[in-house]
Amino acid sequence: MPTIVLDAGHTGYTWNKGAITGYYESAVMWEYSKVLGLALIARGFKVVYTRPSIETKMDVTVRGKKAKEGDLLLSLHSNSTDNTTTRRAVAIYQTDDSQGTWDTVSKAVANKLTAVIADVMGVTWQTYSKKAGGDRDGDGKKDDNYYGVLHGARMVKKPAVILEHSFHSNPETCRWLMNNANQVKLAEATADALADYFGLVEEKLPTKEPEKELYKVKVSVVDLRIRKEPGTDSTAIGYIQTGTHGIVAEATGKGAKKWGKLADGRGWIALDYTTKAGGEPEKPVFQSYTGTVKPTNGLNVRAGA
Repeated sequence: MPTIVLDAGHTGYTWNKGAITGYYESAVMWEYSKVLGLALIARGFKVVYTRPSIETKMDVTVRGKKAKEGDLLLSLHSNSTDNTTTRRAVAIYQTDDSQGTWDTVSKAVANKLTAVIADVMGVTWQTYSKKAGGDRDGDGKKDDNYYGVLHGARMVKKPAVILEHSFHSNPETCRWLMNNANQVKLAEATADALADYFGLVEEKLPTKEPEKELYKVKVSVVDLRIRKEPGTDSTAIGYIQTGTHGIVAEATGKGAKKWGKLADGRGWIALDYTTKAGGEPEKPVFQSYTGTVKPTNGLNVRAGA
């Protein structure tokens, strides 16, 4: 079973603001890493993440060294430039190295995945490598990688690629990447390409009739978690973007008065923090209280609650 190490670029919820309100590279790529992870698992991969949470700070070279836990490390990003019309997927692969085959794998994967990403996003694409100005590993040769995450992977003799999912300095790109359906489509295509590269055959599951949508809710809270089952005691599998989402089932569970199952099949969210589309907000779990409520950044969307 091949193992993919996923590295969501940057720390925190508000790193690298995009061209439109609500887009932050750190938050969007963290969410996308979870979507991609699920798609990879469905195709027979094992998935490892470089950081346990979005707020975990870790040096880029140390993150790169996490590549030793798998067969390939992918560092997920969106790019930025002064030209707001630029829309291009970019992959950065490891520099040529005569001591192993990781550089060959890195370049091959970069070319394969960038073409797929560009096709799904409807943008152009580019791949390249960049050498550091000095001798980073002290072997007397100036052949090291400029980017820390690629250098770290090279130090543990593993292939790694930086994937820039176009430029968040472009408003259209921001809107595209903030759309849940687009993230799923991108993850599915990327996982298919990796399954093809590693020689995996996706298991075909019986087709199920889609569940009938009961109603739609509007999510305005940032970082609402998706859970595997209804309840805060269930595993959190990702975050839901703000916007309108379909609900196909309701349930009770820990941490909220009511939980709703997402129509796209990703899991469950706490309906207490949503508003029915065209209706009134759901009543909060706690009917009355005294004191001051201070919002936090830790509200999650789980597959369940």
